[in-house]
Amino acid sequence: MSARTTVISHFYNEEYLLPWWLTHHVPLFDDGILIDYRSTDRSREIISRLAPHWTVIPSQNIEFSARAVDDEVMQIEQAVSGWTMALNTTEFLLGDFRTFLSSERASGIGFRIPAQTMVDKRPSRRPSEARSLVSQKPWGVSGAVWRKHVERAPRTSELDLNSPYDPTGRARLLHRADNGQYWLGRHGWDVEPTPEVTELRVGWFSLSPWTAETRARKVHVKDKIPEADRAAGYGFQHFAKIEQMDTLRDYWALIASKPVGVANLSRSHR
Repeated sequence: MSARTTVISHFYNEEYLLPWWLTHHVPLFDDGILIDYRSTDRSREIISRLAPHWTVIPSQNIEFSARAVDDEVMQIEQAVSGWTMALNTTEFLLGDFRTFLSSERASGIGFRIPAQTMVDKRPSRRPSEARSLVSQKPWGVSGAVWRKHVERAPRTSELDLNSPYDPTGRARLLHRADNGQYWLGRHGWDVEPTPEVTELRVGWFSLSPWTAETRARKVHVKDKIPEADRAAGYGFQHFAKIEQMDTLRDYWALIASKPVGVANLSRSHR
């Protein structure tokens, strides 16, 4: 019998994305631990309906301090056995996850799952909650494609807002260590070397679905970012103007395509 799998995520007023995120991940993971940063919307109600067997806990943090977020995730991992993966609500694990875990390749202590920046090529088509978000908005940009085109991408500010949307730095870790020993942001760790699993992907819905709700989410996240993190340059994209984000989406939408070789990318879980 293979080891149990647990996904850990934190949320703050994520009622828009949570129905898609939960319906996608509940079939993939045995357990889920969701950290609530004092949500005031219907997030908890949605979790109770779609993942009643998962655990919801209040965060010990008031704000999204990058280091404190990582520390809380690692503290939770200490009490979990088997495989764990920390994902944000914007991040969807793609590929045949269970087949990978049952293969001989899954004999190590941890693996790096590369990311794909998801971009909405058809923003006029609102996605339905009754269908998989991945099947409705399947377009993304891989790290290799991003590097090829980023020099021609528009600069929307002195800080260049393209940088935080770069998928090459957005990989996530699947591991069965005591905890992730994460670098800041949980995209890497101190256990090396870490093999990359190319048959799995993290679809990061950062520029998709490009709706009024997504725009509003990007703006409200800044309310949880402490001044110290902002001064250090963390999460600065959430302080950008919506018009600047529109410019980025317009450019990358021309380049985005359906990722190749991801088994469940267009498979509906509903």
